[in-house]
Amino acid sequence: MIKYERLRCTVSECHESGMQDSSSMFKFPSKPSVRLKWMENLCMPKDAKLSNRRVCRRHFEPHCFGKSKLFAWAVPTLFVGKTDGLHHGAAKKKKLVRKCCIGDCTTRSPPDRLHCFPTDPQLRTEWMKLCRLKDGLKWPFICSRHFRPSLLPNKNSKLPKQALPELNLGTDTEDPLDLPLRNEAEDEGIDEDNSKGTDSCPSCQGTKDISVNLQQQLAAALLRIQELEQRLEDHADTEEEEYIFMLMK
Repeated sequence: MIKYERLRCTVSECHESGMQDSSSMFKFPSKPSVRLKWMENLCMPKDAKLSNRRVCRRHFEPHCFGKSKLFAWAVPTLFVGKTDGLHHGAAKKKKLVRKCCIGDCTTRSPPDRLHCFPTDPQLRTEWMKLCRLKDGLKWPFICSRHFRPSLLPNKNSKLPKQALPELNLGTDTEDPLDLPLRNEAEDEGIDEDNSKGTDSCPSCQGTKDISVNLQQQLAAALLRIQELEQRLEDHADTEEEEYIFMLMK
């Protein structure tokens, strides 16, 4: 007895035609390439009208079905009246592409190489903090742009255990270790009064003490000469030899 008179399977001699409900009957696909495979597998002419035609689930292999519907690439291959020259549908495998976990980084794998985060909990936590990532991220990957060149491994090796992501993390525009050394003469805005006495170098302190002593000796000598010149003015009749003797003394 036919339960669904209007839901006939278009496959000839299908003994389940009219016995299945609408959820088990499928329209011809809208994609031309897949629709042509259906028609050729069912030996239908290319000019056949397909608007009211249906194919039941009996003619599809189990892997052609998802949880609730037929996959778009599925093609009827079972009980279609022939076994040779059949077209088989196949799902297109999506190419797995991983991206670097740093927000502004555009590195993808493939083609570039990405590194896994360490499994050690303490080291992994440190990496997560440096990269500003949340702890809930299960499988983060990071590219070589964020490590120092001296730490990068060869093609078939891994990063050393002590490696840490330091470069291009979005926190600093430039790596401070790559900046040139600044000339002290170019420094501006230094308070000389506040900077005195802050030098803790022993040799520099010794040089400073010697300089102070020499300045004190020079000041004493100048004061002595001034005293002698004053005495010379007070005693104009003093002989020249005595004056020279006193200077020499």
